[in-house]
Parts: sequence; structure tokens; C-alpha cells
Amino acid sequence: TVVSTHPWTVSYTHLDVYKRQQAGRYPEARYMLDAFVVRYATDSRAARAQAMVGDSHYAEGKYRYAIYAYTKILDNFPRSDEVEIAIFKNGQSFLQLKFCKEARAYFEQFMSRYPKSKFRSEASERLKEISQKAKDKNACTTS
Repeated sequence: TVVSTHPWTVSYTHLDVYKRQQAGRYPEARYMLDAFVVRYATDSRAARAQAMVGDSHYAEGKYRYAIYAYTKILDNFPRSDEVEIAIFKNGQSFLQLKFCKEARAYFEQFMSRYPKSKFRSEASERLKEISQKAKDKNACTTS
């Protein structure tokens, strides 16, 4: 058998990460994804791996870590297709943290940059939600 040194050239490695995430074994999946992003930062799949890191933090309710992971996409992979979802999910993460001002900024940026996105209606709904929450000091720590 031929053993590849590239972790995702063999499809079972990607499947392994997916299975771990589906089983809720997020730290193990993140370890594999982080290793991939560090070692293969110029690979076309590195941005997707970074998004999966953010998704795993979000799934665990670790919104600050999710924001950090999604922001890495904006900083390190600015031309990637993952930028669209990173902006959207940063908005969601900030909203979960009750940082309405920051969430609004991300959702507005999203609406401006991606007017034809499949997430447009959800982003629009989040902006309406933020407008309502901004009136309640318990619902938003920033407005």
C-alpha cells in the first residue's frame, strides 16, 4: 500500500474528522483540523478546515473561540469561499454572546457583500432580532 504524507489525500482522514465531529468528539476533530491548517496553510482545503474548527467551537457553545476561528479565515484566507460563512457565523456568535453592536456590524457586512446568499433571509431576520433586543439592556451588552 501507498501511504500519503498529505493527510487529506486519503479520503478516510477527512471522513475521520467528520465522524469525530458527528460523535461530539470536537477536541479530537479540532486537533486534526488545526494540524492540517498549520501544516498545509496554502492548500485549497485549509480554509474549509479552519471553518470546521469554528463550527466545532460554535456547536459546543464556545462562541469566543468560534469568533477567533472564523476571524482566522477572514485574516488568512480572504479570497476563500469560506469568507461568506465566516462573516455570517461571526454575526451569529456575537449575537449568542449578546454583543449586538458587533453582531449587527457582521450581519450588515454580510448583507452588503453577499446579496444573493442562501443565508440572506436568516441574516435579515437576525438584524430584525437585534433591533428588537437593542431596546432591552438584558438582551444586549452592546447596542
